[in-house]
Amino acid sequence: MVRENFPDTAYWNAEIVTGPDGKATVSLQLPDTLTTWQVDLRGITLDSRVGQAQTQIVTTKEVLIRPVTPRFLVVGDRAMLAAIVQNNTASQVKAEVSLQASGFALEGGAAQTVSIPAGGRVRVEWWGQAQDAESADLVFSLNGQGADGKAYQDASRPAMGALPILHYVAPQAFRTS
Repeated sequence: MVRENFPDTAYWNAEIVTGPDGKATVSLQLPDTLTTWQVDLRGITLDSRVGQAQTQIVTTKEVLIRPVTPRFLVVGDRAMLAAIVQNNTASQVKAEVSLQASGFALEGGAAQTVSIPAGGRVRVEWWGQAQDAESADLVFSLNGQGADGKAYQDASRPAMGALPILHYVAPQAFRTS
């Protein structure tokens, strides 16, 4: 599944009602954003007693892929696209990293096998050429396995979505009289 849901706020609710003990439970599905979420809680009782608390929730993946791309391409550009594969586990992970591209013709194979050291990262690169299209839709993905046999998967698109492919043209006008 491709990580694509990146909202600024993970959850907002102004009307959570607590039980008689003053506690409440909220369950939510966190977005795909790999970040530190600030949690800010404020409460007020019917007799105007107030309280507040703050905490943080860190969302991450054990093994993840981060695209490295330019902001745009120009028709005919020969460019290198890359991805950083990060291993946040305590053991080495062997993974197949691949790039699915539409609007961008890859020069070599789409898949590469890499070994990511424990707590380390590896850069994977692909060369190709921008085609005559409106944009290049790119999906970077990985399927890996740790030394303990645990399977890891991740997929991501560039942060700004599909890369625009520009067409540099200069209009010409001819007049005769």
